[in-house]
Amino acid sequence: MDQTNRAGLTNVQNCRRVFDTLLGMYPPGHDIHEWLAVETVKWGRLGDALFDIGKFLKSQQKRSPQVLDMKLLRLWCRWEDAFPGKGFNKFHGMFCAVRRFVHTYEMAGRVSEESGEAYNGTQADLKGMLSSMPCDERRIEKITERAQGNLKGEVLKCRVMIDNKSKGKRRGPYRKKARVTGDRSILSRETKTMEVDGESYMVLGSGNLLPTDWFDIFEWFQGGRHRQIG
Repeated sequence: MDQTNRAGLTNVQNCRRVFDTLLGMYPPGHDIHEWLAVETVKWGRLGDALFDIGKFLKSQQKRSPQVLDMKLLRLWCRWEDAFPGKGFNKFHGMFCAVRRFVHTYEMAGRVSEESGEAYNGTQADLKGMLSSMPCDERRIEKITERAQGNLKGEVLKCRVMIDNKSKGKRRGPYRKKARVTGDRSILSRETKTMEVDGESYMVLGSGNLLPTDWFDIFEWFQGGRHRQIG
């Protein structure tokens, strides 16, 4: 995981590029080059099978148990072709526990680590809203009731509709507002000083104006160099 920057699936997808680079490290006719020319073909096929099933299991959609069995069979055959007679303990969980789960619920990605983190966030929000209840037993019951209710299709559908209505469209960043003096508006991004009614002002990042004589004091306070004395 550390060597792949936690991007294991992406690295498996690009494994053929690694094998091509490895093959190019030895000149044609070299014993290792000739051996790699045969083996990297098998490794590439195995990498394709691993990426295919990894993408299949991370999907948030419903998944067909029959399609999973076909992909598992392809993976097993390509593993045996690349490493005949060699075992791999990670395959036990995939071929037994994961396969049984997909055959039972016809999904896998919805209960992945990312989904668990999202559920933990929802659970934390529920606990926060009910934290003022004095009775621990009743509070836990209410948290359980609301958590189970959110899992029901009709309840979840209504909740999503309410969230979409209440949030509204996302707006862009706030723009700087112009300062109005009399019937003139002043806003400048190109210059840092401005003359207004014969007096010199500094234009701050917010668009507000500061008399030039006070700018040194402003910088002193803004830089955090002031301390309380006493």
